[in-house]
Amino acid sequence: MTRRDGSVNPLTSAWTWMPVDVAADRRLIDSDRRVMIALCSFANKRRQAYPSQAAIAERSGLSVSTVGRSLKRLSVAGWVSWSHHYKLVDGKKIRGSNLYTVHGPDSPSHAAPEVGSEEASDYWADHGAEEAFS
Repeated sequence: MTRRDGSVNPLTSAWTWMPVDVAADRRLIDSDRRVMIALCSFANKRRQAYPSQAAIAERSGLSVSTVGRSLKRLSVAGWVSWSHHYKLVDGKKIRGSNLYTVHGPDSPSHAAPEVGSEEASDYWADHGAEEAFS
């Protein structure tokens, strides 16, 4: 990240934090982890961030469509949630950036079955993420 004087702060541009259990979560694929790393790099101390999917895609080296599918999987797995934000422009309600929140491993949804297991397809379909895996 760039400081106000234009110099680069190595403490914020060289690394980020992420719940370590994401790396071992067998329900996720590698692109999901890359999206999580990128999302965490935008997050504040409350684990919240407002990046666009295009910004996440740029930071993760993935396409915007892949980011969208990964965000759905991360949400179903309990690692990420988001809410839509709106702003008024010329008296019209316009959709703005999403507010993303990164969750820890204590989320109850972490009991979901592993991707590829026999019970996974039923679980993921029941939780509305079937399109995230196509």
